[in-house]
Amino acid sequence: MAQSRLEKIGTIYERVTSLIKAGAMKEETKPLWVDIYKAFPPKYEPRYDRPFSKIPIREIFYPEDNLRARFHKEYKHFSFVNLADNNAVSKTEQFLIICKNLQKSGIETELYERAIEEFLSKFNAEHSQRETRADEDRSTKKPRSNIDTDRLLQQVMDQGGESGEKKAKDNMRNENELTPKEKEKYRPIRLSMEKIVEVMKTEEKKSE
Repeated sequence: MAQSRLEKIGTIYERVTSLIKAGAMKEETKPLWVDIYKAFPPKYEPRYDRPFSKIPIREIFYPEDNLRARFHKEYKHFSFVNLADNNAVSKTEQFLIICKNLQKSGIETELYERAIEEFLSKFNAEHSQRETRADEDRSTKKPRSNIDTDRLLQQVMDQGGESGEKKAKDNMRNENELTPKEKEKYRPIRLSMEKIVEVMKTEEKKSE
């Protein structure tokens, strides 16, 4: 038995213990359930040829399962769930809450149709409110305006005196206007570009 792992031979407990006795499985690597099985053996051995239980298996259905299934079938785009937000209530759950409230008020006939009508009206109202808020946010958003250089210069001068005035003027200076120090700094780059252009022109002349 130690050489066979076929489920039709013996029980799983017998097969594992045989592997341990034969040295094919080490004692320290045996499954945890072996000791539990030995301490609390089952009432009926889990053999392959054990007769099946005749106890009927009940189908578990909740009262709202039929409503949920019909809702998902007809409105598939509402069945998505935001897994990133644990506090978010899904559209299906909102629909079932409406159904429960209608049932509490005594409405049983055409429950699904009435719940759908109320759900869609609420959904459309919420959607229109979001659109309105988005339009308001876009309309009230201030466009980027030019910096008031005089006011900025005055603020910096108040904080830093003559050094603040110099700093403000440096900040407002056009980026294309380089100082001699900056020109010297970027001179290697300019020379490199000129060299590249010169080489390209030479290659073009050779190809002609």
